Parts: sequence; structure tokens; C-alpha cells
Amino acid sequence: MDQSRTHDAMDAVASLYLSGPEATVAPPKAEPVAVEADAVQLHIDQALREGRGGAAPALRDPPREPYPGDPLPIGEAGGQSDGPSSSTARAARGESDDGGAGDGLVAPVLEAVLVGNLPGFASPWISQYAHHRARPDMPVVVAHVDAFETDVDLFSTRPMAVVDQGRLERPDAVLGKLPGPIGGWLVHLHEPEAPAIRQLAHRLPVWTFLTGADEAAVVGVYRLIKIMMQGRDEHDPAPRIQLMFMGCDEQRARGAFGRIAQAADTYLETPAEMAGWIQRMQPFHRRKLGTLDHDDGELASTWDQILSTIAHRTTCDASIEADVELDVEPDDAIPILAPTPADPPTADHLPAATVACDLPGSGLDDDDLDMDMDDAVAWLDHLSPDAPESDAADEPIRDAGEPAGELNAELEDDPDDALSGVSIDLAGYLEGTTPLAARCPRQPEVQLAVDGEGRLHLMLTAADLASDAVVSTLVETQAWAAEHRALIALTCPQLAVDADPDPTIHVFTDEPKSYARLAYGAQMAGPPIRLHLLRTVALGAERMWVHEALN
Repeated sequence: MDQSRTHDAMDAVASLYLSGPEATVAPPKAEPVAVEADAVQLHIDQALREGRGGAAPALRDPPREPYPGDPLPIGEAGGQSDGPSSSTARAARGESDDGGAGDGLVAPVLEAVLVGNLPGFASPWISQYAHHRARPDMPVVVAHVDAFETDVDLFSTRPMAVVDQGRLERPDAVLGKLPGPIGGWLVHLHEPEAPAIRQLAHRLPVWTFLTGADEAAVVGVYRLIKIMMQGRDEHDPAPRIQLMFMGCDEQRARGAFGRIAQAADTYLETPAEMAGWIQRMQPFHRRKLGTLDHDDGELASTWDQILSTIAHRTTCDASIEADVELDVEPDDAIPILAPTPADPPTADHLPAATVACDLPGSGLDDDDLDMDMDDAVAWLDHLSPDAPESDAADEPIRDAGEPAGELNAELEDDPDDALSGVSIDLAGYLEGTTPLAARCPRQPEVQLAVDGEGRLHLMLTAADLASDAVVSTLVETQAWAAEHRALIALTCPQLAVDADPDPTIHVFTDEPKSYARLAYGAQMAGPPIRLHLLRTVALGAERMWVHEALN
């Protein structure tokens, strides 16, 4: 690996996180319409029939207004499936089970989220998509699934009083007790090439692929779609495939979508839809709910329970709704933005599709970043400060009912934003840790904490220190902590402090670009340094702290 190119790429990635937290979320073209509140009946038949061997119960989502960032209905973009029409597919098109017109369109209840090549680290973009899907008073649950465990997070538009339940034996211990209605259930699938993970995806009616718009991302997401379609029963309803582009503007997103959609339709006979794009990151509220342990053999049975719990929750929400008479007069209808159907992609106006994935020896075996470094550096060149910004007047509005001050959170070069001289309880940003009062006499600025497994954590805000001073400070404190571990344990007799593992090092900074090479060099040569972005942003007239783990 070329070290200089890697360093340049990491510097540019770090700059991405300082490009401003305001969201540039651009859905397909929208026109104002008037919408009346009404309930919409949904059915999840295929997934629950496989898991429970019977007919699926009727599921209802709480009524809400359509939002321009919602995924488009089947048939309104990217083509329409000719497969068998299940009640899930009919509900997605706004039709009832008897074939008539339904009450309206809502976002899918269950949605698989798969990650392609993304600019920088993937985890923050998954969080941005979940935040994008959340609505006021209707949070979104995200389940991160791999072969061994399922981590459950809650994303909301405002802080919520929920408690991390730790290790869970049953999903209803947390999913069945969430406050209020849930606006969506996103299933983030790690290692999609694993057969058990792919079988779980085949039980979900909607697949959303998060991807960048560069060449590596276009080829990678086409390859991922092709892999996910393998092993699917041709008699089952085809999944609805959506593409969400991250870290790019409308022009690049639409250009990449055209190539991917044409390739998928031509070579895989799989239509795709464009869900939208998010150009920049914004603050979000995330709370960890708990973790379900399982192995490959237990994944299917664990998700049988999860699907049943989701069905039970949504059915209960529907029974409560049935007792409430919705009385909305035409004068009360709220003008909002609703998506206008995009024309299906045709060969006349779309760029030529790439078919590298169908050719033998096409060199798709990437390095650990799952992206060719030359392509990554080329894409990151577009993030330079000289790149022209789009006109703010052309930016779409997230929700006509929200105050403008809450939509555009801007990072400002304000002396009050810096971490210099600010006393912060850093352990509050590390889930599952308890802060300690103990301090190294020679380095009192380094904070200590211990997690549930007894591992020590050393935390430092690097505002007042150069990178070389950070290294010497942390190395000295780490040696002191290892030498006095027994004394540190006496300061917290109610907690177990493990005597074996080295303390984990965390650096909090509002200028991560300056410390990207420090974190990378430590990973190559010694104990890893966890780098965290921490700074304040303006939300209207108020300011708040924003934190994101970068590695």
C-alpha cells in the first residue's frame, strides 16, 4: 500500500467531517400537494409466513404526511417488477388486498440496509440515513446484524429517555417496550456475502443500498446487488431495490444512478429506484438499546422472534388508532412536498453502464478499504475548499412544518467552539463506561474511565497540544496506569478493573485532520488510538455539542 496516498486520503476524509453539519438531503423532484391525515394498512406476509408457518397479521403504521425523502413507490422510478403480487408489494403501491386503491403511501415497515463504497468511514453515513428517515415523535430502530450478534440502536429527531439494556436474551425485552410508535425498522446487514445474512435479506421486502457516486462505488454497488440476488427463490416476490447516494450532489448522484440502474436492469433483470442523496452530515440523536447474541445457526430463529415482535408492536399501534376518530377538514390539509415520479431510465438518456463485474479477471479484489486507493484519492479531490458550493436557494426543504432555524446547523469559526480551556466529561461520549476520579499526577488533563468488561480507557482533548505532545502525554499516562492499576482499582471498589489488557486511548478533537496520521501511525505501530470529532454547532439560536467516533 502506498503510505503517502493513504495519508492524503485520510487527510481529505477528515476534512469531510468538518465540511459543516447542515444536511443537504435531496430527494427526487417534488411538487406541493395537499395531504389529509389517514391510516394506511400494511401487510408483511412473506417474511412472517417463512418464520411462523402461517398467514401474517395485518400491520398498520401510524398516519403521517409523505416526505420528499421517502423511498418512491414501486413503478414510479427505475421500472416496475413483473413478479407475483404479494400483499406487501400491493401495500407499497398503495393498494388494498382486494386490488382497489389504498388510503395512501407510507415508508416500508421493514427495510434492509446494505453498504457499498462510501466516502470515508461507513458508520457515520448509516447514522445519517437513519436520522434522515426519523420523524418528530416517530423514531427509527436500526438493527446492525452480523453472524454473531444483533446490535439495536434508536434514532430520533430529539433526545429520548431510553436505557441500554445490555445483553438481551429475547428481542421483546427492548423492542416491545419502546415508547410511542416507531416510524421504521432498518436492518443493517454486515457481511452480505454470508449465506445466513443473504437469506435474512431475502425475507425483507425492501433493500436500500447506501453508496458513493465515484467509479469504485458504481462498480461496487452493482456487484453487491448481483451477490444479493443469488440464491433467491424465483417464485418469491422480487425485493424493491433503492439507491441512496451519500456525500455527493444531485448531478453526480443522478449520473451514477443512471449507470447502475441500466446495468442492473440489462444484466440482472432487476429494476432499481433512486431514493435520494445526502451531501453533508448533520447532528443526530442515537441511543443504544441492547445486543442480542446468536451464531450462524441461531440467526434465523432470532429473527423469527424479532419479526414477530415487530408485528405485535405494529398491530398494537393499529388497535389504539382504531379507537381514535380522525376528523380532518379539507381546510386543515397541510401543503407539503411530495415526490414526483421520475421517468424510467432508458438507453437514450443514460450513460453507458459498466459491466466490469460480469467480466472474468476484472480485478474486484480490493484492499481492506474495499476501494481502490487511486479512485478514493481522485474522488476526495472533489472535496477541496475551492470546489463551488450549490446555491442554498436551490436546496430542498426537509419539512415545511419545521422551523428553518432547526434545518441548517452551521459550523462557524467562533472562539467559543474550540475545545481549548473547556472542561468536558469525556466518558459521557463512550457508551458503557464509568468515569473515574483518579488522575495521573504528571498528566492531570487525561481522564480515566472503566467499561463493563473492566478495561481502562484514557481520554484526552487535544485542543491545546500538538500531535507530538499528545503522543508523549498518552504514552506516559498509559505507562502510569499500567503500573498503578491496583491503586486505580481501589478508587472504584464497586467496579472490576481487569489487570491484563492495555488501556484504550481516545483523542477528542475539533480538528481531526491534524490527528488522522497520528491515529493511523499508532494503528500500524502500536496500540490503536481512537479518534473522536467533538465540537459545537449552531442550531438556530442555540448551540450544542456534536460527537462522532471516526475510527
